Amino acid sequence: MSAQAFSAARYKISSRVFDEVSRELIAHVEKEISIPRWQGLRVVAGDGTTVQLTMRKKGIRSIVSGVAFGLYLPGIERFLSFKLQMGSGNERQMLFESIDELCPQDLLLLDRGFPCRWLPAVLIARPIHFCIRCDLSRGFKVVREFLRSGESERVVTLRAPNRRDAEDYDCPWTSTTVRLVRVVTPNGRIHGVMTSLLDAIAFPTAAFAGLYHSRWRIEEAFKRIKHRLGLEHTSGLSWHAANQDFGAKVSFDNLNALAAYVATDAHLDPDSPYRINRTQAIQKIKEKSRPLAAGRRGYYPPTQIPDERDRQGPAEARPRANESPSPSTQTSSLSCVQTRMTMC
Repeated sequence: MSAQAFSAARYKISSRVFDEVSRELIAHVEKEISIPRWQGLRVVAGDGTTVQLTMRKKGIRSIVSGVAFGLYLPGIERFLSFKLQMGSGNERQMLFESIDELCPQDLLLLDRGFPCRWLPAVLIARPIHFCIRCDLSRGFKVVREFLRSGESERVVTLRAPNRRDAEDYDCPWTSTTVRLVRVVTPNGRIHGVMTSLLDAIAFPTAAFAGLYHSRWRIEEAFKRIKHRLGLEHTSGLSWHAANQDFGAKVSFDNLNALAAYVATDAHLDPDSPYRINRTQAIQKIKEKSRPLAAGRRGYYPPTQIPDERDRQGPAEARPRANESPSPSTQTSSLSCVQTRMTMC
């Protein structure tokens, strides 16, 4: 197949097919495997990362910036959703577009770049529980007062979002009640997080430090798919090709995560210092992915059906045009000629 034919054929496949693959996979996984939960809630981390892609722009190859946003399950180390947007992007807007992937049994973890007045109102109206870091110096006034007070937690009321945001994001134009919790990291740094979990008995303050630390797994996931799977190295120069490649690589990383999770549960003790090498697992899954996709063993695509020469073994190497044949080759050729003459 020529490059032009491949480019024309790939446009017949929507890049959104990988979203359907991810939904089907997580539906099957939740039926067969118990996903780790925190206080009965499924933890989902959301974050974005910048990407540099090679695109054809006005007939010239150019480096184009984009933003990749993902919803990630730290407990099982797989992506729940993954989207790509051209330009500088808006991570809050990309989160809002992915919010339908969440359910009331989820707990959304976000970093300090997301807090705003309309986001808590949207999440509480769904309803979706959340835990958001909100200790920016230019952030909420009630948060700054809470951090200066030295208290471990406080229930506060946020001002209502402005009317335009309430209309754009379909959220109530009312004030929102949230709980502020002080989180101290192992290295002594202090963070303030905002959460919708108001019950201090069911969700104690001391439990939020480990909860927020689990959000770091999405940072490691972005680094893994960038370096191990070459996320920014696409097979085409169009935005459609980039979306297809991103979806395929994230789906592959999800299969890798599922294999590592099942292998860990089957072969390693909970206290074992050993871990599954996911880099080696990538190559193993690549070797098995084609037969698995076909649904049976020994499957060969039509363009790769082995002929009789392949079944009999490797053919002898032929000399190049500017090289004389080796003595063994000359003897073999002479023997063939003598044999044919004898038969005649």
